[in-house]
Amino acid sequence: MGKKQYPYITNQEAYTEIMNRTGAPYSAIKEVFKVYEDIVEECLANYIDIQVLNIGKISFKVKPPRLNKVYFNPAKGEFLPPKDYPGYLDPRIKFSSAFRKRLKRKTEFFDKEE
Repeated sequence: MGKKQYPYITNQEAYTEIMNRTGAPYSAIKEVFKVYEDIVEECLANYIDIQVLNIGKISFKVKPPRLNKVYFNPAKGEFLPPKDYPGYLDPRIKFSSAFRKRLKRKTEFFDKEE
């Protein structure tokens, strides 16, 4: 049984929806999101969490460097040579409790018993 896929909207569909709701030009909306993406990336690269409207915040977990890390290759039944892996920031999204409560209210349901 495969993983269940839920519908989603693309960036272009989101831009169009914002354009339809606000009347703002498509190109302006696209530019605003591009600038916002740059701001988020710059903040996280400088170890700064960023608030995302009333949805929550984007933060990160620091993954430390792994020096002389040895992995096992089960297909060959042998260990791979030691290798150094750089540290990096792993982004996380933490939804605010108010957002989670609003979403819960909008999505509550009961399974029908037959």
